[in-house]
Amino acid sequence: MRDEMNLDVLPPEKKKATAKDRVEPEELALRKDRQKLQNNARKLLRADQLARKRNQEQAARNAAEANRLAEQRSEAAPALAAAEELAKRQGDSQGAERLKGLRERLKRSQGHSTAVRAPRTAPIAQKASLAVDAAFKAIEGDER
Repeated sequence: MRDEMNLDVLPPEKKKATAKDRVEPEELALRKDRQKLQNNARKLLRADQLARKRNQEQAARNAAEANRLAEQRSEAAPALAAAEELAKRQGDSQGAERLKGLRERLKRSQGHSTAVRAPRTAPIAQKASLAVDAAFKAIEGDER
């Protein structure tokens, strides 16, 4: 062929790499499936990490809210007792009974776990605060 066509052709050489040139279809499908599984695993891992981070942030917010509510409860109890005594001295038995009921509800809520009871005690603390404010407004701040 070299002589007749005057081509500069080299003799064949052996391959440097011994790997196969062709990949079987089954092997190619397995590789693609493995790659998809790895990608899905990465996505799930990332989603799990984000969910854990969100859960930790929510737990921190819940703890801060529980502390705030416990603070409100501890401030409300003495104020309720003082307002109840003031209502009794002024002869407002209905107001005194209402304040006593609020104080009892506040005591009962303190015995429970704040993480469970925190959302339920918020209205009680608000009612107690409003009742104390109303009692002090009734006497126009004389005994503050």
